This record gives sequence, structure tokens and C-alpha cells, in this order.
Amino acid sequence: MNEFVSSSSIPIRTSSKFLPSYLKVLALTLLREIASAEDMEEPNETIDLQAEVRRFETELIRSALIHTGGRQRQAARLLGTKVTTLNTKIKRYKIEI
Repeated sequence: MNEFVSSSSIPIRTSSKFLPSYLKVLALTLLREIASAEDMEEPNETIDLQAEVRRFETELIRSALIHTGGRQRQAARLLGTKVTTLNTKIKRYKIEI
């Protein structure tokens, strides 16, 4: 059974054996997003776009790595990027595998 599970607007194909762990990652990401939104003191407070992009990208990479059991080549394919680019971002963002 293959399904499409989406984090934002990016479809990710997942098999039923990875679905529970992937859903857990998505749920935790959603909880972090809610906590982040609650931390904003004023509605007109500015948002650091670069920090938000880094945070979102980190979560996508972490989700792909969890989904693929830590296999960077498969995670890169899933994300539509080169392995070298993924590896660079893993190091830059200090993502633990």
C-alpha cells in the first residue's frame, strides 16, 4: 500500500511500514510549529525569514532521513536533491542521523 503524505505542499511517497514513524515526525513538527507561534509576543512582530527557512528545511531533511532509515541517498532522492547537497546541509544544520 503506497500513500502520499504531505508536510506542507511537498508530497512524499511512503509505504505502510514507514507510515507510523513518519506520522510521529509530522505530529512532533506540528507541535513545534504551534509552540513557536505561541512564543510570538505580538501579532505584528517581524519574522526572521532565514531562520524559519532553516528550521523548515531541517525538519524536512530529518523527516526524510527517518522515513528512509537514515539512508542519505534515498533521502536525497525523496527530497529531489543531490546527495552532496543533502550531506552539506546535514553538516551545516548539525542534523544527527
